[in-house]
Amino acid sequence: WCPESRVFCVSGVSAYVIIYKFSRHEITTEIVSLEVRLQYDIEDIITPEPETSPPFPDPSSQLPSSRSLSGSTNTVASEGGTKDSIPCLK
Repeated sequence: WCPESRVFCVSGVSAYVIIYKFSRHEITTEIVSLEVRLQYDIEDIITPEPETSPPFPDPSSQLPSSRSLSGSTNTVASEGGTKDSIPCLK
């Protein structure tokens, strides 16, 4: 509050700044205010996924593109008796 310039500045946690400029005409009035408290639960907060991180890749969709990488492919037998191709990058 600056009484000489009649400017009132309000800032909050939302990174907005509100500037009120008052006229020099003074009158006495009653100002009604209402206090509002913010209350939330941690479970109610929904945070969106960052746009820069891609979703987890599907292993079946990654198989054709992994063949274009430079390197060798090793065949490994798993416990179930099936064989997996694992690319080795250099």
